[in-house]
Amino acid sequence: MPDTIPAGQRITAERWNSRAPVLKNYTAINANTSTTTTTEVTAITTPSLTFETGRAYRITYKGLVNSSVSGDTVRLRVHLTDNAGITCIDSMNSGVAPINGNGGNGLFNFDNIVTNTTGADITEPLIGTYNRQSGSGNVLIAASATHAAYLEVWDVGPASDFPGATALS
Repeated sequence: MPDTIPAGQRITAERWNSRAPVLKNYTAINANTSTTTTTEVTAITTPSLTFETGRAYRITYKGLVNSSVSGDTVRLRVHLTDNAGITCIDSMNSGVAPINGNGGNGLFNFDNIVTNTTGADITEPLIGTYNRQSGSGNVLIAASATHAAYLEVWDVGPASDFPGATALS
């Protein structure tokens, strides 16, 4: 990844803070969510984040899903703003989280690169959601103080380094 500080220029606090990768946000939950079936519900909401124009970001959604019925699958998504906002991550594009065993658990870890090339900064929260994609059980995201579920956002550099990434527009 190229350095954002040109050769011969002094490193100032502003320039140092624009170096990548830089953690923008980590928002975790430490308790189980409510159960749902086919209705998409929110598990995690970040505070409002500023996605600077011309920058790329890696968004990670990680945790443990649980169902009351073995063999269910759970769809996990991350949206910008709300459940109807731009979809930054959709587990349907990389495989829904399966529930294995007798009404058990399934680990999930999805990430995606998004870019802001709109010409203006975007300041919105991210929303991590879940719902049962197939099966008949009640599903939830399981979390505890020692096994958190979380959304994490890293600034990974210039948007031009990631052609074809998901656009925040």
